[in-house]
Amino acid sequence: MDFGFVMSPTLKLYADQIINVAVATYSLKNRKPDQVIAIDTMRLKVDENGMCDSDYMNEYNRLVVNRIRVWSSASNNNDNKVTSKNIVDATSRFNQKGWQALHPKLPGPIHKQILDILFP
Repeated sequence: MDFGFVMSPTLKLYADQIINVAVATYSLKNRKPDQVIAIDTMRLKVDENGMCDSDYMNEYNRLVVNRIRVWSSASNNNDNKVTSKNIVDATSRFNQKGWQALHPKLPGPIHKQILDILFP
């Protein structure tokens, strides 16, 4: 997964497109896939050079940081603190919608295709 961490043009075939990426995490037994642990999806915007679009990745990173804040405040029970009955902090709701937009649900046929590749 070089494209997610290195700023190099590794996705030239998908230049100027938004693509969905699925990453399967699985255990091995005798050097063969044994059990699927997770299949994660991510939507990426590729710029004209074949690199991940920097603005798109900055938005992704912002959503990651905000999710960490939500998890942290939930573990500290600060998320139930009400400052006013007339004020609603909708930031976390907007962030959740943004997160869902960047992590689309995996369609059933694609899920089956991934499993068929791992377990022929």
